[in-house]
Amino acid sequence: MPIWLPVRCSYRKPRLLTSRSGHMDAFTDALQSLRFRDFKPGLSERRPPWGTQYPPKAWDVIFYAIQGAPCWLTVDGIEPVRITDNSICILPHGHAHALRDSLDTVPLPVRRVRPEGYYGLMRYGGEDGPLTKVYFGSFRLDHHGRNPLWDALPPYVHVKLREKPSWLDALFFWFQEEMTHKNAGHASVCSRIGELLIIQSIRIYIERLAEDPPNFLAVLHDPQLLRVLNLLHSQSEYPWTLRRLATEAGMSRSRLAERFSACLGEGPIHYLTNWRIRKAALMLAETEEKISIIVQSVGFRSEPSFNIAFKRRYGLPPGRYRRLYREKLNHPEVV
Repeated sequence: MPIWLPVRCSYRKPRLLTSRSGHMDAFTDALQSLRFRDFKPGLSERRPPWGTQYPPKAWDVIFYAIQGAPCWLTVDGIEPVRITDNSICILPHGHAHALRDSLDTVPLPVRRVRPEGYYGLMRYGGEDGPLTKVYFGSFRLDHHGRNPLWDALPPYVHVKLREKPSWLDALFFWFQEEMTHKNAGHASVCSRIGELLIIQSIRIYIERLAEDPPNFLAVLHDPQLLRVLNLLHSQSEYPWTLRRLATEAGMSRSRLAERFSACLGEGPIHYLTNWRIRKAALMLAETEEKISIIVQSVGFRSEPSFNIAFKRRYGLPPGRYRRLYREKLNHPEVV
């Protein structure tokens, strides 16, 4: 269980911790705040003609691992993408989409080909033709875990394993093994593998964006803004001001505010406030700490100001949010 310390009164010069790629601590913090749950795995074998249509928000996060004959993924409003053998495709926002063997195939609603609540092996399509094996998993994503990194992701992320390190291939084939043989505890193992497949695929996607990254992800490739973002995450309890952040970044206040807002859609201090509220929501959901301690831990100056900001963000006061979340943990549509 993490230990949460109150805000220190004296100023200690922030120490920037980075990974070799320079994407920590903000990237790590954003990933660690995610809460995947209610995992549902599945396996299907498909021969032409086949096609399935999935409604929007059937699940919050979906991934597909494809083996064998290629297929097509179509997402509403996006150009179709061809998914080849040994590929992973992540849909981080639950967009409506379809999988099919050919763009000429009319996909059927998923409920017409897969019984609701059934996640075992299914066979679709014809009896002959090239075989496509589709391994998939879906998660609910707790609302208090959402963050700018996740929100900045595109409708889908596509990774071809033959172009990537061997550890991703190992995860892919381990997931296949567990889904195929269904050994004891396979659902729990598949859930963990599914989370790793998603996170590693997103890391690879971000690394590809060095030349033209969008929105939040652009910060991860800007040394000055990344320093500011890392400070906001690694020491979010410190009473940061725009002046202090600008000094740490070696920029003017106006330039920092302009560049930060252009990438994230809000200024550094407003971003910090929202991040503190997200951290508080996680602590409310996952710890027994008193609200007064949480207020200090995340960096709010007073409990009344925290209550106002929290209710503005989540529509509920902190105490009621905690009770409701725990009472309705198995009903994610409520929280």
